[in-house]
Amino acid sequence: MTTPTNGHLVHFTLHVPDLDRGRRFYSSLLRWELDEGDHPIATNLQLSGGLAQGSDPLTCYFWSNDIEATVARVRELGGASDGAATGPSGEWALCRDPQGGRFSVSWLRPDLRPTSLEPSLAAGELGYWVIPAADMAGAREFYGHVFGWEFAPGEQYAHVTNVATPGGIAMMEGDAPKAWFRVLNMEESLAAVATLGGIAGEVSSSDSGLSASCRDDQGVSFELWQPAAGLPV
Repeated sequence: MTTPTNGHLVHFTLHVPDLDRGRRFYSSLLRWELDEGDHPIATNLQLSGGLAQGSDPLTCYFWSNDIEATVARVRELGGASDGAATGPSGEWALCRDPQGGRFSVSWLRPDLRPTSLEPSLAAGELGYWVIPAADMAGAREFYGHVFGWEFAPGEQYAHVTNVATPGGIAMMEGDAPKAWFRVLNMEESLAAVATLGGIAGEVSSSDSGLSASCRDDQGVSFELWQPAAGLPV
């Protein structure tokens, strides 16, 4: 296993009302091989991630070498956190930035850490993440101080240039992060969403490829992404 540095995405949790239904849906659609725990982890992914029962939005966990120090920095910069918690997977803290955006910091036990810091091109992997913000300048300053993120230029969107799994901050509504899961064929994947009882969204096209916002058979929203051919990671 590799040891990440501060600010790298190391885990995600997609919350679903019913775990058994969630297991069936995402193992069929994204080919996740989920273990039998109460918080099932997809054991075939390079980036640690999986499901949990509940109604919370998607949770993205970013690496911290010192959870308490990171929480203190979040609070000093105008954010909020209930403080560190511990469990079988390691230590974490749920946080909000000064604009209310949700994110989490995490220290994972070695066997749950990413197997590589190189982005994975495999289907089913989390390929891209975004944290919403209304004030882009404020968000850049906050996350730059908390994690040491460096950003590409942009007024509506700020891509983080110094993390492994690509992501950024975007000017959009809401307080929960969004994540796009890689698929090999968007048309076939959307057909599978409908077959499994979910709602397949409209496909949008950009230089990065094809994407679609969908809902699973329990109404949980998620994003699919078919990267453009030859797209550099």
